[in-house]
Amino acid sequence: MKSIIILSSWGTGSSAVTGYLDKLGAYSCPPHFFTNDQKTPNSYEPLELRNLLNEYVNELDFKFYKDPKPFEELFSNWIEAQSAQASDHGYTHLILKHPLLIFFLPTVYRYCDVSLVYVTRNIDAVETTRKRRNWPENFGKAGALKIHKIMYDLSLKLSKPFLQLPFESFTSNTQTKFELIRYTGLRPTKEQITEAENWIKR
Repeated sequence: MKSIIILSSWGTGSSAVTGYLDKLGAYSCPPHFFTNDQKTPNSYEPLELRNLLNEYVNELDFKFYKDPKPFEELFSNWIEAQSAQASDHGYTHLILKHPLLIFFLPTVYRYCDVSLVYVTRNIDAVETTRKRRNWPENFGKAGALKIHKIMYDLSLKLSKPFLQLPFESFTSNTQTKFELIRYTGLRPTKEQITEAENWIKR
């Protein structure tokens, strides 16, 4: 079972990217967390995974609440159960999305066959989105800059390939979408592609 991991800060459009891949046939591990933003009510973050991550890391300052070592066993059990569900329903790919996954990437790589997608967006647009949502500062420019640094450091430490996906290019360039599909290894039908394109344009 392949696992597509979507990493980003909040406000980058990663929910749209994840929803698009969900429509193309990736299993996004429902139920999802729903936000108070009418424009993007479905975050496409698996609710169980989000709750688990929030037990260990504070979203507001990225500080750990407790020793992260027990996370590994809990995550391994959860991903095994999700993979079984996906397989039972005929899926070939899981898709996991949450900013706090960046703090547990080594664990994710130990238990998943990963295709990592790092979604970026103009930093001012990220901050504008945060203000529109009236969300805390770490959900805007401040958090995005921290995550950029963590991602840069991890890219040097882990030496793993990943696809950087600028959201502006994703929404405006068909070739960027084709590259995303190719990179993830999804094999969507024409009907799924049409559904995903219509959904992203809503």
